[in-house]
Amino acid sequence: MHMFVVFACSLQQDWNWDPAYTNAVRTAFNLQARKQYTSNVTEWKKKWRLKKDKPICLNQDVWDGFKAYWQLDATAHIAATNSGNRRSKRGGKGEAVHNGGAKT
Repeated sequence: MHMFVVFACSLQQDWNWDPAYTNAVRTAFNLQARKQYTSNVTEWKKKWRLKKDKPICLNQDVWDGFKAYWQLDATAHIAATNSGNRRSKRGGKGEAVHNGGAKT
């Protein structure tokens, strides 16, 4: 979350827009930041699987934390479940894109 706050503050310092658009800008920024973060974590995990060096953008403590998380049995179980869900045909409805849980 801290990364988003810092970047959002710098974004507002570099660019100006009508205050009426602030919520739309924030929403668009958060959506793009989430996509990029997910993509980054996916690439970092691929590096870890291939026993490559840590990405230069991460400090060692963060890299060690990711590696410890990826080695947990619970994490492997969640990844296997989600992978299976993405590949399932769901009774002819096509492949599932995500498994976000029930929404109430």
